[in-house]
Amino acid sequence: MKTILKYIFVINWIAVFGGCEKDQFSNLNISWETLNCLETERSEEQTGKPYDTCTFTRSDSIKYCEVIDIGTVELDSNTKKFLPYYCLDNEVLTFRNGRRSAQFRVVRNGFAKIATRYVFSDSCQDNRSLMVCQVAEAAGVTLISDDLDVDFSIGISTKINRRYPKSGAIGDFLQILRPNNPERTSYTQVMSLLITPRTYSLESSSQEFFESLELDGRTFTNVYSVFRSEPSENYKIYYNEKYGIVGLVDLEEKLWTLDI
Repeated sequence: MKTILKYIFVINWIAVFGGCEKDQFSNLNISWETLNCLETERSEEQTGKPYDTCTFTRSDSIKYCEVIDIGTVELDSNTKKFLPYYCLDNEVLTFRNGRRSAQFRVVRNGFAKIATRYVFSDSCQDNRSLMVCQVAEAAGVTLISDDLDVDFSIGISTKINRRYPKSGAIGDFLQILRPNNPERTSYTQVMSLLITPRTYSLESSSQEFFESLELDGRTFTNVYSVFRSEPSENYKIYYNEKYGIVGLVDLEEKLWTLDI
């Protein structure tokens, strides 16, 4: 079945997570043991926004063979643990490559409920498309590095089952994007991880998992990554629940490791 997916989640969580711009940053001693506060704390939900409810018009019922609201899904408590940056305030993260160092600033965070409309073509006998809408919780942060000249937008949300859209969510995903231009009008996906499966199997995924991984002499546990062919025009990220990004391979194939 040919599927055309109108996937507005990416733009929405970047748009609604404006959060607070940080004008000053301090390189403080981060208490990593207490960072996962998204489990119990989150910013006020976005209400009255264009994308927080599933709404349909009369023209939708004419244009599409069927219009379905499959309801609201909340982030699993385990998924929320994978965004440790969420409650950082005025902090700088340092990464090292040999004697060189690069810093990332945590500049935005946010939480929202986002309605995503999916269009599936060739789903009906009359050649019209199927429209499915789902409201899902999402949380996100943005990290900026002037040293490496790169921004990472990191978000967690729930994705729909594209093969069987009426069945609802397949799982909670963590997604890392980087902007393609200074205006941030388009983005490239750096990583997409299935964190909490709901109706999806990892058997055919390019996702990698390491119970223990040594990066530049430092050992990290329970690390996720995504297979990347070499050479690549994209970053390779190593990520775990406790610290977030623990290592990254840049566009020059240099490994930068989190300094903890």
